[in-house]
Amino acid sequence: MILLKYPRLTCLIGTFIAAYLLYETGLLDRLSQILNGHGYWSVLLAGFAYSFGFTAAFGTALLIEAAPSVDPAIGALIGGLGAAITDFGLFSLVRSPIFGDELGRLKTAPIIRSMRTTLRRIVPSQRMRQILLWLSAGIIIASPLPDEFGVPLLSATSSLKPKIFSFLCLLLNALGILVILSGAKMVWDN
Repeated sequence: MILLKYPRLTCLIGTFIAAYLLYETGLLDRLSQILNGHGYWSVLLAGFAYSFGFTAAFGTALLIEAAPSVDPAIGALIGGLGAAITDFGLFSLVRSPIFGDELGRLKTAPIIRSMRTTLRRIVPSQRMRQILLWLSAGIIIASPLPDEFGVPLLSATSSLKPKIFSFLCLLLNALGILVILSGAKMVWDN
């Protein structure tokens, strides 16, 4: 059975369905009211959830629910801060010796070596591959896609300083959250 063959993917799809159901039943609205009638506490909590694959759907749904009661720019900064804090935790974990060793072994896995060889053939320029890496990681971090993919791309392949990484994550997550809050606010207002 395909569900058993891909348990993580099945769980991820399950979180999307659960987030939608929580949103449709109004439970996320109640959570937003409990946290603060103005929604900024909800936006901070949503920011924390926005970065993780299994909670990104809940974070995004909570952002949509809070959109009518927050200023999109302020909400984006607050939510971006929450997401940047979780991303920095991921960054620190990936850079730790425990995870670093595993990433080193993963780089030598046959499928990864094959992907790197194919990429070198398609994009021969080292500079262009680096730009594609940064662009891909930036899109992943800014979007509700799991930052567990974007953060290791940056931390494992570059000598990025923690302060620069934190600022970059704040900026990217804030931009992604701004798009969600602004779009949801426009829908709510119509």
